Amino acid sequence: MIIERKIHIQNKRHGRRKLCIGECPALPEIKPCPNRKREMMVFAVVFDSWLEQGEVSDLSEISRITGLSRFMVSKIFNFRLYPTSVQLEFLEIT
Repeated sequence: MIIERKIHIQNKRHGRRKLCIGECPALPEIKPCPNRKREMMVFAVVFDSWLEQGEVSDLSEISRITGLSRFMVSKIFNFRLYPTSVQLEFLEIT
């Protein structure tokens, strides 16, 4: 007598494995990670334009509007101090 059945091994908590009957479930689609430096550079450009246009008076006002800490706003704004070539690399513009 021959029994044919599809099985798969499922990973459980703490490294345990379980032998399961049936097809292996489809794996979830892996989304690409966002480019953190690019996001920071875009925010720096936006914040700089707000200052130039007079929409905000200083970095503390940007932190109040965005809900970010003043430290984070100044860290983002420091991306404008990089040379233009490095800024374009962050923005992936060639």
